[in-house]
Amino acid sequence: MSPPAIGPTVLEQTLGGRLFPAVCKLVIVWVVFSLFGEQLSRAFALGNDLLTDSGDAYSEANDVRAGESYADQGLTSNVGLPEISYGTKFEYQGGKHDNLLCESSIKCVYLHYPPGPELAMGAMTRVFGKGHLFAYRVVPLVVGLLALCALGAALIQSIGPFRAAVVMWLLGKVPMTSNMMHVFTTHSWSQAFFLLEVAALLVALSRPTTRNRHLWAVGLAAFCEGWTAFDYVFLVALSPLAVFLAQKDIRNPVSRRRLRSLLVVAAGAYATAILLHFVQVAVFLGGIGHAWSNFAAAAKNRSFGATWVKPPVGGGLGNILYYWTTLLPDKKFYDGNFIALLATTLAALWPKRVSLHLGTLGRITWQSGWSQVASFAVTMTMACGWLVVMQQHASIHGHFVPRLFESVVLMAYVSVAHTLSFERRRQGGEATGLYEVERDSRRGVA
Repeated sequence: MSPPAIGPTVLEQTLGGRLFPAVCKLVIVWVVFSLFGEQLSRAFALGNDLLTDSGDAYSEANDVRAGESYADQGLTSNVGLPEISYGTKFEYQGGKHDNLLCESSIKCVYLHYPPGPELAMGAMTRVFGKGHLFAYRVVPLVVGLLALCALGAALIQSIGPFRAAVVMWLLGKVPMTSNMMHVFTTHSWSQAFFLLEVAALLVALSRPTTRNRHLWAVGLAAFCEGWTAFDYVFLVALSPLAVFLAQKDIRNPVSRRRLRSLLVVAAGAYATAILLHFVQVAVFLGGIGHAWSNFAAAAKNRSFGATWVKPPVGGGLGNILYYWTTLLPDKKFYDGNFIALLATTLAALWPKRVSLHLGTLGRITWQSGWSQVASFAVTMTMACGWLVVMQQHASIHGHFVPRLFESVVLMAYVSVAHTLSFERRRQGGEATGLYEVERDSRRGVA
């Protein structure tokens, strides 16, 4: 079953098709800049002496010291890896004196997470000087602003102005959408790059054909994500499938070729970034064997290592339930009943076709199929994958890993919005919209 057409809403028709879309775009701009302004105000309040009060102060302290190390020794020092023990700034915060992270507080080079955020801190420290924490926060804030703007613009192209405005307004109400935008560690960068990937996918799949520029945009966002965080591996690799199933007909061979291209580009770009980081570590440690042993030991610990957090049920399933029932309802993340959101979304996406006729205006159609249900299942797999594979890491990092479920909230809103359409009636009574999409699908339009 083909997805419903993307047609203008009743209000768009009533107001002549120009004023209302403009108002919807203004709503998106208002949402985006309100979130940006709120986070800019928080960054200003923290000033140059305080670490984040809503993000990950532990990682921020590490990154400040790493930035000073890069500024003094060069961005290629330690093969480009961050020295988180350098200097005395925030001496007793972060991992400098944490024996679980640093064997020595004299020289501690961090090997595991990709060094993109720390390299950015090094560049900012060289540009703004040491100790200018407010200036450091402005840069990821601007990147986050651009990511939200790109997402809003992509949603307009994909589902139309009215539905895009509703999705962005609802997304803006979710705390984890913006509450770490001011953080200059991986948490702000990783979410911004993920949103940029989704925006690129929405544009690529809403056009009649996928151009090379769409593939480049997806690949660049995925590479930057891979240079920023490991946590988003499932989101980056599977997002093309989730967005595709929400909007396209998988029975169409032309569409399937587009999907394969997007999957290969996203996964390949991410893997390339991870491989480059592995090469960094291999050069620093003096050989591929040493790097492999180091990464394998870290992966084993992050999967099955000891943890001081004990979810009510053990294993990956226990982590998932712990996140859904305890962590995500917190005011820092979804701030609501997350299981209710999942149930409501599944009910809304369950296969159905319901129409409300509006006389000569046309009709409103609510049409969903198994493709949308599959998209929702893929999105859940994307978000839960890290919790199952890296159980120890997910258990002890509940202060930021729940933000992986931003993907679920976003795709839930987008998928439900995509099932609703307004079909105008042509002169003579022939309906436009759905029927044209069905004819295009049979002709092989991708």
